[in-house]
Amino acid sequence: MNMVRTGVVSHPSEWRWSGYNEIQNPKKRYTILNNSRLMELLGFESLDALKAVHGQWIENSLKKGKLAREEKWSRSIAVGSREYIENIQTKLSVKAIHHKIHESKGSFELRDDQSPYTAAFGTENEKLRQVTTYKWASF
Repeated sequence: MNMVRTGVVSHPSEWRWSGYNEIQNPKKRYTILNNSRLMELLGFESLDALKAVHGQWIENSLKKGKLAREEKWSRSIAVGSREYIENIQTKLSVKAIHHKIHESKGSFELRDDQSPYTAAFGTENEKLRQVTTYKWASF
C-alpha cells in the first residue's frame, strides 16, 4: 500500500514487487513470501481462501481510503500474542536488549525502547547537535 499511498500506483497490483502480487499471483520460483506458512499462521485451509480474503482486505482499505501507515507494523520487530512476542524476544536473546514488549489494542509488539536514545541525545537531539556542530573560523 506504500506505493498507493505515495501516488506511484493506484492499486497494489500495479506494483510488480508488491506483497499483493506475491499473494494474489504467486510465482513458482524465487518467491519472497512463504504462502504455505502465511496460510497456516492466518488459519486458511487453501491459497484460494487466503487470496479471496486478502483481496477483500485490500479492496476495503482502498474503498475506505485507509492508506495511512499503521505504526505497529512499521516500528515493531514482531506483532502478535504475548506468548509469540516473548518467544521472539527469547530467540533474539542479547540482540533484543533494548527491545520492549508493548501492549496496543489487544495485541502485543516487540519494539525498540526509545529511552536509551532520549537519555543520550535528549528529546530534541540537543546533545547530538552540540557534538556535530562546528563554528566556522573567521579568516
